[in-house]
Amino acid sequence: NAVLTVTVLAVFYMIGFAVDASRFDRPIIGAVDVGSPAEKAGLVPGDEILAIDGQTLPSWEEAQYQILLSPEKALDLRVRRGGEERDVVVRSEATSKERVGRIGVHPLVRVGEVLPGAPAEAAGLRPDDGILRMDDVAIETFYDIPPIVQGADGRALLLQIWRDGERLDLSITPRDDGSGLRIGISPKTVLKKFGPPQAVGEAVRWSWEMTRQTFDVLGRLVTAQISPKTMMGPLGIAQASGDAARGGAGSLFFLVAVISLQVGILNLLPLVPLDGGHIAILTLEGVARRDLSPTVKAWVMNAGAAMIFLLIGLVLYSDISKLDFVRNLIP
Repeated sequence: NAVLTVTVLAVFYMIGFAVDASRFDRPIIGAVDVGSPAEKAGLVPGDEILAIDGQTLPSWEEAQYQILLSPEKALDLRVRRGGEERDVVVRSEATSKERVGRIGVHPLVRVGEVLPGAPAEAAGLRPDDGILRMDDVAIETFYDIPPIVQGADGRALLLQIWRDGERLDLSITPRDDGSGLRIGISPKTVLKKFGPPQAVGEAVRWSWEMTRQTFDVLGRLVTAQISPKTMMGPLGIAQASGDAARGGAGSLFFLVAVISLQVGILNLLPLVPLDGGHIAILTLEGVARRDLSPTVKAWVMNAGAAMIFLLIGLVLYSDISKLDFVRNLIP
């Protein structure tokens, strides 16, 4: 499982792929949902989340991970606004479907490229500017922008942007380039491409981080900090596989790598009849320098099998409860 995961990821890193730059950006808030816990706590676009529950957060990826795994919990946020830092308590919500945490904030949508001679350049827009609002609509992702531009019908649009810690207002008039109205900007992305040794190293690093997060999630499941509905079983995997296949071979192979890693980790849990259970028994016998009695082994195997069947039941329940036609019929 580990070899398959690292091999697939290493090939991806050698081929190269672009990812949304917001994942690696500082956790500066770009949009706040109306009525969300973040809005009720007084968070506004432009605030930077420095830490959650005392853990420093260098990127949005880290911040979103902490929020997702903290449903219905009071979170202590350290926030920077302007040049001042302050502490804010935000009570997270749990999404109705996956039962993961949310507070209603979105990353800053940054401009990657401004085409020469385009309306964006004429309006004074620069690469790395963050777009907060366009035509008085909060921008949550870059893909919120094209429909607004297409609907401008030749009139000027008011942009509110974030640049070097300050809010600025710009006016921009879309121009028809023959295929529709455009303003001449592209989203900011980060290219992940390495030579063979570095690609293998990045694949191993990513696999290790995913392993750490998996054990973190398992710990939170066991201690009831998050719902079993966050787990994905056969039905969820089938649906995800179909979505990935429609997204192309790259998405499908990436899903295969992720599932392979998860299967390998779960197989090492100290439950018989999993490999981890057999390893645990052999280790215990090695330390004791004698074999366990057949009766003890039978009890251990029965208990492990019961735990496995319970886990299967929980995962199937999680999958079925997410189906649209049964979501309102079961808790």
